[in-house]
Amino acid sequence: MHCRRCQSQRLIPQEKKQQNDNCVFRCQECGYIFSPATTVKVDTGEDTKTRTTEVQSGYLAQS
Repeated sequence: MHCRRCQSQRLIPQEKKQQNDNCVFRCQECGYIFSPATTVKVDTGEDTKTRTTEVQSGYLAQS
């Protein structure tokens, strides 16, 4: 898996608030935060499609 913005593979998994939440990662290179469109099942190694559309951040920085 790699960052959608800079293609780096240096990703930090973020904690989930609830067990059923989507996996979220932060890129160590550019700081981009994203949730991948696929999830890898730990027990089988199989990729599973979890979402069909990209999610855009609604965060706006205030000056």
